[in-house]
Amino acid sequence: MLMSDRFAYIIQEQPLFSFARLIAGMRKYGVDLPNPRTGEIRCLTPEGEGVSASARDIEEWIRAGWTVSFELWTENDDDLVCCVKTERPLLTEWYSFSNPESTAGRLVDLFLDRFAAVHEAGGLLLGVLDMEGVTAEFDWDGFQRQPRDLPPGASLVALPRARAAALSIPPGYQQIVRGDLLILCAVDIPNGAL
Repeated sequence: MLMSDRFAYIIQEQPLFSFARLIAGMRKYGVDLPNPRTGEIRCLTPEGEGVSASARDIEEWIRAGWTVSFELWTENDDDLVCCVKTERPLLTEWYSFSNPESTAGRLVDLFLDRFAAVHEAGGLLLGVLDMEGVTAEFDWDGFQRQPRDLPPGASLVALPRARAAALSIPPGYQQIVRGDLLILCAVDIPNGAL
């Protein structure tokens, strides 16, 4: 599947994932499953072809452990592609977007909220937002297994503080602690987002 270098990535414990919470959190920021022009919900095949589906279909496929890619839409008709992949005991959410400039503030808010929601459910291992694609080639899976050297350039990185003990943080990141969640920011955080 063709993906943009601009992405968000969440690694979490699979049993704690909730599709309903994911969609409810997106809706708070004006992002939803149906295309605002057509009302259609679409999944993507590995070749990138869109096929109609329902929210229930997507939820059942994820629960069955399938890798599922689907579109999420803003009211401005911009889309984010979400791919949910289960590799028990982990589940990853991968978001790809091609036009972050039009929704940059909203993306920061949305993913800060998503990282915090997954963390509060007890499952967050790592959350990353890279609105410029600077870290697209970085091994985030390896970093998640052993958080040591954080690369420069990611817009936001979130992980439990207990997992960040040996973390080397390059200049340019602001550190914010929210309970036992460490958020590293290389972008301005909108007022009230934390």
